[in-house]
Amino acid sequence: MPSRELSAREARDLRATAELVVTLVLFGSSFPAFKLATERFGVGTVVGLRFALATATLIVIFRGLPALEPRMWRRLLAIGALGLGGQAVTMIAGIDAGSSTLGALVLGLEPIGVAVAAVLVARERPTPATLLGLGLGLCGVAVVSGLFTSGVSGGGRPVAFLLVTVVLFAAYTVSVRREAGRVDAGAVALVTSIGACIVTLPLIALDAAHGQVVQGDLDWSSVAVAVYIGVGSGIAYFLFAHVLSRLPASRFAVAMYAVPTLGVLASWVVLGERPIARDVVGGAMILAAVWVAEHRRGGRDVGAV
Repeated sequence: MPSRELSAREARDLRATAELVVTLVLFGSSFPAFKLATERFGVGTVVGLRFALATATLIVIFRGLPALEPRMWRRLLAIGALGLGGQAVTMIAGIDAGSSTLGALVLGLEPIGVAVAAVLVARERPTPATLLGLGLGLCGVAVVSGLFTSGVSGGGRPVAFLLVTVVLFAAYTVSVRREAGRVDAGAVALVTSIGACIVTLPLIALDAAHGQVVQGDLDWSSVAVAVYIGVGSGIAYFLFAHVLSRLPASRFAVAMYAVPTLGVLASWVVLGERPIARDVVGGAMILAAVWVAEHRRGGRDVGAV
């Protein structure tokens, strides 16, 4: 019996790991896709379409809307509007007012924010390996971003926007982790995505007011990329909720460091942007951080069942 229980536990952990890998690949591949899409669509339009198509995808996956209590609907809508939609808006505002380097550094701070929120809110206890992985990963992201070679441009305003992004995403991740343990993870993903739509769809109207919904002549490839971003995000958020229902948020936080590296690789394959030395060195540090956190983990995960 103990061996059978162990085998079942390992099977659940293996499935969660596989879902985590697919989630990270989808998030990472969105970097070059977003760049391609914004060559023909306004940034706000791409973001609004992303969540609209993601929500439509989740409705198809879930086969309709979930039957939840009104109180739970309101709770999940608020989590999605503030945590998911809000962080998308503040990220755009921060990068627009600052630089892409600053935006890259935010990707390094988000895992730290998630881990801190997991300790303060979810009462998780990260292992020493997880803490080591977080520190090593942050250093790797700093290298990739060019912090040590190019510095960071921008004043207090973009930094404030991007720090708010970190807080909102951390709150969203921990909230999804908590709610996915109470109701179906797919329902959590769907309703929070609807909440994000409420916040991001007005960005399309804002682009329309400035005549920036479409830039230049549209072609099928631009439309296909925009659809990929939306559908891929829907699948990623679905898996995101399922992963967090099985794994502690602090462990997921370390894995998030792989997203910038995957983004660099995807940009190389899709856009032909060859990685430079700092990408290779920083990427190696990030992958080492994930390896350290995963292979030096001792004991059962917090919240494992």
